[in-house]
Amino acid sequence: MQSLTVVVAHANNVAAQQLSNGLRAHFRKVAQVSDHTELREAIERNRASLAVVDLDLIPLEQVKEICADFSATGVVCVHRAPDYEMWSDATKAGALECCHPSDIPSILNAMRTRPVLRGRAVAA
Repeated sequence: MQSLTVVVAHANNVAAQQLSNGLRAHFRKVAQVSDHTELREAIERNRASLAVVDLDLIPLEQVKEICADFSATGVVCVHRAPDYEMWSDATKAGALECCHPSDIPSILNAMRTRPVLRGRAVAA
């Protein structure tokens, strides 16, 4: 997955940095943003393959809009205490996964299982 770009939107700067550091080994570029407007701009500017979105920062209604507006970008929601209901709501909104921000394997697995992105990674 080294050729892909990811955008991280997280409410907590320390958690955002830790998450970004964990993703750097797997993505060509990792960009950090701190609000909804910056997230949309960064996805478009970087042609991001993945957006990792903290549900404490970006509400599910905006996640749904992002998924609809940027259909080529996979979205993984993260939360400090995700549960089944949150996962269900996030996936209904169009997210690939909802997990704890430290769960890098789940984030990567979500990317690997999305056919559009898998094809995009091969072409890049």
